[in-house]
Amino acid sequence: MKTLFLTLVLLLNTSLVASNYDYEITPVVGYNIAEGNLYLQDYAIYGAELQFNDVDSVIKPELSFLYSIADYEKNLLGYEDIADTTVYRVALNGVYEYKNFASIIPLVKAGVGYEFMDDPYHKNRNSLFIDFGAGVKIPFSDIIALKLEAIYMIKDNDKRHDSNLALLAGLNIAFGEKAQKMPPVETKVARIIEPEVTKLVETKVASIIEPEVTKLVETKVVKIVESIPTKIVQSEVDGDNDKDGVFNSKDKCPNTHTNVIKVDSDGCVLSVDLHVKFQFDSSKLTKQSHSNIMDFANFMNDYQDYKATIEGHTDSIGSKSYNTILSQKRANIVSQYIIDEGKVDASRLSVAGKGESEPLVSNDTKENRAKNRRTQAHLIKN
Repeated sequence: MKTLFLTLVLLLNTSLVASNYDYEITPVVGYNIAEGNLYLQDYAIYGAELQFNDVDSVIKPELSFLYSIADYEKNLLGYEDIADTTVYRVALNGVYEYKNFASIIPLVKAGVGYEFMDDPYHKNRNSLFIDFGAGVKIPFSDIIALKLEAIYMIKDNDKRHDSNLALLAGLNIAFGEKAQKMPPVETKVARIIEPEVTKLVETKVASIIEPEVTKLVETKVVKIVESIPTKIVQSEVDGDNDKDGVFNSKDKCPNTHTNVIKVDSDGCVLSVDLHVKFQFDSSKLTKQSHSNIMDFANFMNDYQDYKATIEGHTDSIGSKSYNTILSQKRANIVSQYIIDEGKVDASRLSVAGKGESEPLVSNDTKENRAKNRRTQAHLIKN
């Protein structure tokens, strides 16, 4: 009854978000409550847990190692001089973490392990055991969380089944952040800006109209040039090939790149995702981000009739005021890099820190939060 009560308490007070990192390590300390027929006093536990997140499964493998020194209840055994017994446990568990709930992370786990006991005085044996448990992570940041667990272990001990309840607490540290694939941006400028539809059909019209007809019947050629492009556009490019929400027949900027977030009614770019990554809780640019920013700076230098507002956005972890300050600082860093390294006139740029106020998607999963941590440019054509 005591074991069941403690397990239910932890289940009712737990909740979760999935990690955006390949691994998690948790140094733990705790307390072991031993079954009475083991003749052991309750004892402290020390150890570590290593969880592997980079697997294509909702069940994450976890390797744990626990170490203890236990004392026998000498009065019950009737011995005067009994040495302490060391207890080593190694276990492989499967861990399932639930969706984020009230900024905490509930989890359940189950698995198998092996227990080694240095025990010459009582019928405690080295043996396999099965375990199951529940716990909670309480995040302090993207990489650090408090982890609390209750784990119930059952072992086959000299033709009887004995049990232990381990109550553990530790500091969960995530590392090995997964790399996010970056779409190619070297041809972005050419695909974003193409304002004149007539240029797209000029070659095709010329191939249809023979040069001799142009010389002999100039007025008739003008009528053909005016009518054929419309037919060509409607018959051959009907639809929305670049998936920007504007039909091909009305799209003045076809081949919009996938980095583009928003276009106007003519299909021309209004907002672009710069794909700038920052280290956690930092405004320092990564080396990978430099080339992405320079691509945008080259675009601004090639098209002098555009101005841009550099917007910083965050996910919902942390306070709103802190996220607003952090997004403003990141936007300033990106803007200054465009000015200093990209040689773009400062009068053409402005900055805005949006914080967590304009998410692209909900912040309920790690993938969605990664999408919301972004820096984008809002373009204005003079």
